[in-house]
Amino acid sequence: MAKGILVLLCLLPLLLGAHPVPGKGVREISLLVEPGRGPVEGYYKALIELALEKSGVQADVSVLRYPPSQLSNTELVMQSHDAYVIAAGTNAQFERQMLAVRVPIYLGLGSGYRIMLIRKNAQQRLSKVRTLKDLRAFSVGQGQGWSDIPLLENAGLTVVQAPQYRDLFPMLAWGRFDLFSRGLFEVYPEYESYRAEFPTLAVEEHLVVVYPFAIFFFVSREHQELQQALEQGLSKAYASGELQDLLMAQPSLSDALNRARLESRVRIDLPAYGLTPETMQAIEAYPFVFGKVKGQPPR
Repeated sequence: MAKGILVLLCLLPLLLGAHPVPGKGVREISLLVEPGRGPVEGYYKALIELALEKSGVQADVSVLRYPPSQLSNTELVMQSHDAYVIAAGTNAQFERQMLAVRVPIYLGLGSGYRIMLIRKNAQQRLSKVRTLKDLRAFSVGQGQGWSDIPLLENAGLTVVQAPQYRDLFPMLAWGRFDLFSRGLFEVYPEYESYRAEFPTLAVEEHLVVVYPFAIFFFVSREHQELQQALEQGLSKAYASGELQDLLMAQPSLSDALNRARLESRVRIDLPAYGLTPETMQAIEAYPFVFGKVKGQPPR
């Protein structure tokens, strides 16, 4: 995850020098989404609304589309006095520069389990891959500044970066790299969105690459109250089972879990790299629970 960037631009009535007060100060939140992110924006919007509800914050959430890259968005969060929130793959640098909402948006499963977008004619070669050593023969596409780039490179993989998320699809189709590593809940909606424009693309059928990873919401260090409201709300939603229920209620996400056939794929594990102890604790504290009954807590 993703790695592609989603930003929440929070328009608060106390913008001029004051901080938002959870439950009182927040009046309107705009979910700012990079173009091409339509398949997942509904889930993000619903997740923010659930977190606000569970933390007692009354606010309207709207969606706006905005084209900058992840790097410019993170800089915007860090440098602005306004109450911005960003959703991004975490790393130690982000956690030093901003306040992390330490509840993984995809509960580890959607972001730490990676399925590849490929060119159709690469499937025969990929079907022979059995180990990480075999996988190193293929180059991987990522967006500039994405947090899992150091992890992939630490595992010995060659990474090709693109300045914008949308650039990665034509670059893959044109052979600039071999694999576009996508989260489990990203790969099928994105394939359906881009298959008509790039008919040579396909979802790889043989492998699942797994590594510890999480997508968090982040806010600037000026807005601790907002960070606390989001984290408390998501934590309560996880404990009640509502967070995982919301995740699986998204048709494209539940469909992805069924289509992936994880049990039949060759699993390649990459070692953890660059994650803080706090992030590792969050990944362990908020897992996706297979077999959870809808409407029931995860444990």
